[in-house]
Amino acid sequence: QAAAVPGQRSASFPAFFPGISEEIREVNRALSLLASTGRALIVGEAGLSKANAIRRLAHWMDPERPPVVVHGSSLVDRGWEQVIADQRRDAASDADLGQNLLHIDEIHLFPPMAQERLRHLLQHVDGGARLARNVVATTSLAPGLLAGDGALLPSLISELTPPRLVLTPLCERRQDIAPILFAALDEHADGVSLSIAVELVETLLMQAWAGNIREIRRLAALLVANRGPSGELDLEHTPPSFG
Repeated sequence: QAAAVPGQRSASFPAFFPGISEEIREVNRALSLLASTGRALIVGEAGLSKANAIRRLAHWMDPERPPVVVHGSSLVDRGWEQVIADQRRDAASDADLGQNLLHIDEIHLFPPMAQERLRHLLQHVDGGARLARNVVATTSLAPGLLAGDGALLPSLISELTPPRLVLTPLCERRQDIAPILFAALDEHADGVSLSIAVELVETLLMQAWAGNIREIRRLAALLVANRGPSGELDLEHTPPSFG
């Protein structure tokens, strides 16, 4: 699909996050406007495919510019600004580094002083500060903990939002489970024809999926590896601890 034109609002948008629920459609619609809004904060449990969605978003916006990713734990070794500078230099093919989308993962791990510095750079990004034009921050914290002790400064949240996009766990939007499962099976099947027993599908739909999409993808790989000789998938092809 062609790259988005900055400022353009389209009625159609890609499935950055997989699923068919209204919640996911709204999240994908909001992300499709990032060229206009400039930044976003995505809140959701681990395993909800946040990093993959942002890679798809960056490719949709400009296939020639991969996202620059910095993890909140980067401060364990050195300053986050140097980490960003190094990764932007590796990702960019020219001097216009600010065009690459910046993904700050687990932003709540930034200590308060670093958060304040980031807030300042976001606030003055149009004044010549060397920061990406488009910034997406993600966190696995529960929404109610975002502004708690040791989490995010309210002033930084204000600079990153709107939009603040909250992803509910997969078990709370079960209409998304089947399409995610079937897509994962197709991906791991690598062209092999599969037939899935109704009992298996019903069982999969009722699982808790504590690991969310990541857990579905792992199970899909196991199912395909254990499939029957004619490509059939049934409960007997699930791992021993399943269910």
